Amino acid sequence: RGVLVGPFKRKEGAHVEEAEVLGRLLESRRGVEHVLIDVGACGGTYAEQFADLGWRCICFEPDPANRVILQRKLGSRDHVTIDPRAIGSTARSEQPFFSSAVSKGISSLLEFHDSHVQSCLVEVVPLAKALADANFDRVDLLKTDVEGLDLDALMSFDWSGPAPEIVECEFEDRKTRLLGHTWRDVCQFLVGKGYSVWVSEWHPIVQYGRRHQWKQLVEFPTDMVSPLGWGNLIAFQNRELGMQFASLFREFVVFPDGGAEGASDGTRKTSSVEAGVAESLPVDTEVETLSRPAGERSQAGRTPGNSELAAMQPGGDTLREEATALPGADDVWIVNRN
Repeated sequence: RGVLVGPFKRKEGAHVEEAEVLGRLLESRRGVEHVLIDVGACGGTYAEQFADLGWRCICFEPDPANRVILQRKLGSRDHVTIDPRAIGSTARSEQPFFSSAVSKGISSLLEFHDSHVQSCLVEVVPLAKALADANFDRVDLLKTDVEGLDLDALMSFDWSGPAPEIVECEFEDRKTRLLGHTWRDVCQFLVGKGYSVWVSEWHPIVQYGRRHQWKQLVEFPTDMVSPLGWGNLIAFQNRELGMQFASLFREFVVFPDGGAEGASDGTRKTSSVEAGVAESLPVDTEVETLSRPAGERSQAGRTPGNSELAAMQPGGDTLREEATALPGADDVWIVNRN
């Protein structure tokens, strides 16, 4: 199965909001009989897409600062519930939770970045219990974005009952290698639950908190995803609905000049979400810092360097075609954009 949209080079500056594509796909579904579960809701931009359709939404956001923004955006809506608990496969209390001054989007139970500091203690609860507490017995869309702990969150759902029609979850191997799995393991978990999976891949992160560049949309299984990449897995119980999603995707890809990859007149404006993203790094930067230097933390507590990922990942030749290590540093790579 090949690339459905893209691939785009980093210097092209492609950007897309997967939530906007799903919002268009599902825009005929309106009212509180439809349900979004948003695990790691951050400031509520994702949930807002579906709250605007009148969906019943439950937003889990343990970060106090993010929750202030979320409350301001969606807290007044009767059909939106904001829950301060974290989600995990095992219930536990007073767990350290880490936030970052670099990016509000990397708050996590997993301390994976140099900028992480403990900001609070949180309660962790399985998703099955949280949904039972809130009297949710069906889910249209389950979205997780919990910075490396997405598989753990998915496993905490009660799969013995009705499953979500659509699941979206983040992936990034530089985080999940710390936990012993890769994006492929998450895909296989979803396939095992009866889903067809699409991979929305972004170019390797230069720096958290800055604008990122989107690369491609492919269907799993595939060997076309870089071990240095990251992105979102979008899984559908109904493969035909997934194909409709893929066909819509192209028109939502936007570029720095405001054009759209799929627009005949090239006039589609950048999204409101994109407009609010922090200042961009130059898209033609030749040297990228992709992970912390080796030895800066203990092996169990740091993000793997890129040479480690190459060694652990099949298809290392493909990786070396994409990036060449800068001698003397485990975390700095010169990227070939030809």
